[in-house]
Amino acid sequence: MVWRDPSTISPEDKILWAGVLRRAVFDYVLYRGSGKHRLQWKKGNVFIFGGGRVEDGLTFEEVCSLFTWDPDYLRRMTKSMTRADIKKLYALSLKDDMFGNTIAERAELKTRVFE
Repeated sequence: MVWRDPSTISPEDKILWAGVLRRAVFDYVLYRGSGKHRLQWKKGNVFIFGGGRVEDGLTFEEVCSLFTWDPDYLRRMTKSMTRADIKKLYALSLKDDMFGNTIAERAELKTRVFE
């Protein structure tokens, strides 16, 4: 599915695209200079720096526009990141996911109770 207008993307899909962007940044930084995971690095590199599109999805610039982020700033930040930075971000994202899932579970429970 190709989205022609990023402003029509649902909040759930925005979460998905934030994850795609995070994975691309992680892959670019973690596998930079690695021979073993060159394909993952290349996909992240093409998406972030080469104007690539994720399998019939959005471009890097379109994903950034969903969140009103400056693509050039994110590119500079990605280039300057280290593996240690990624490890810290990954640890934080696990905490966010656990917290987010708890909120989602409570919202689902609330919906069931009031139906």
